[in-house]
Amino acid sequence: MKKKSFFRNHKKKIITISFLGFAILLFMNWVGFKHVPGHVSDLWRKYIVYRFTTEERDGTQIIQEKNDKHYVKNSPDTIVVLQPPKYPLDSLLYIHDGEVEDDFKEELEELRKVDFSKLKVAEDFPTDAEGQYAIIRHYGGPVIKLLKKYEASLKMGKCYVAPLLNSDPDRVEIARITCMVSGFNRKNENLSNIEMPLRIAYDFVRYSFDPENWYVENLSQRIPFDYELNPHNNDVD
Repeated sequence: MKKKSFFRNHKKKIITISFLGFAILLFMNWVGFKHVPGHVSDLWRKYIVYRFTTEERDGTQIIQEKNDKHYVKNSPDTIVVLQPPKYPLDSLLYIHDGEVEDDFKEELEELRKVDFSKLKVAEDFPTDAEGQYAIIRHYGGPVIKLLKKYEASLKMGKCYVAPLLNSDPDRVEIARITCMVSGFNRKNENLSNIEMPLRIAYDFVRYSFDPENWYVENLSQRIPFDYELNPHNNDVD
């Protein structure tokens, strides 16, 4: 009796595997081969990392060491911790009847020494919708619940060009900006940064692997408080 060939013995398996492989190739061609690493990274951040860090999130606080400090690695055994830039400060909040609060005098003097004249207003920046999407994608559930709770949406302030920080060859930056972000309810009332985990300012970055979308990253430079986005309600002499 003549033996059946390998193909005949495994015909169904070979056809199934070939079909799956062809389907995967079609999908990769559709999304773009160069975007695949970015999509994999995005899935990792959104679903795997978020799932295993939920114990650090409670709706009012989020532990993000990399958002609080910049880590610069000089050698395998040496890590230098640099203090991040300070967030925009509403100096008018500490001035009453023309007098500066005593506890704030030193900080106000420091603020006055900051040279904001070298900042360049960005021409390439996220829209309100793109900025909100980036923040939601970054934080996940806590921010979604927060926006629903206050029936709020996020708006972007004036954006400033930030230096590209290309330290990871797999995440090449093509644009980076810094700006303030504030929440507004349905009555268009300003809610500022609402509450944690939302912050008052962010860096937004576009990467070569996904040039269509903006991503939230660490604050890389100090910018002035945006009074157009957040008008001051108090009367200041």
